[in-house]
Amino acid sequence: MSKLYSYTYMSLDGVIESPEQWSSPFFSDEMGRDLTSRLESAAAMVLGRVTYEAFAAFWPRQSDDVPFATLNNTITKLVVSESLRSAEWQNTSIIGDDDMKELKAKDDRGFHITGSGTLVRNWIQRGLIDEVILMMCPVLVGAGKRFFENGSTTSLELVGAEQFPRGVVALTYASTT
Repeated sequence: MSKLYSYTYMSLDGVIESPEQWSSPFFSDEMGRDLTSRLESAAAMVLGRVTYEAFAAFWPRQSDDVPFATLNNTITKLVVSESLRSAEWQNTSIIGDDDMKELKAKDDRGFHITGSGTLVRNWIQRGLIDEVILMMCPVLVGAGKRFFENGSTTSLELVGAEQFPRGVVALTYASTT
């Protein structure tokens, strides 16, 4: 069975919303290589509907010389949505909320969830997420959607920590459920 993991940029105060607005000063070549390696080895990139719509509006319009454009446009993408009826972005399929367990059993490679905070929180609570990788950026954003909402309690086990240039720390947590 393959691993389902979340890869999320987060500020020190827990904000995950609009990382393109605050994480760029901290991005490094080393982070780029890490992300590329993870995506290239994944069976698919998994996205919630909101993240999919934002990505699908942006990435297909980027030329191949833009970092990550070719990779994001060619990778297999799975959009988890009950309301989306079609997905026009190349190599994209729509799956239901309950399909991931079966997909994990069919493929040895991992599944990479990008962004999609609501989906990730839901799947953590249901025990579907194997690892949560938090790319902690040394910035306090102050406002915005946070990864962990009030009232939710989930135990995770720290299984890895890696420091990147510019103060970013990748914290990898395994699900304990």
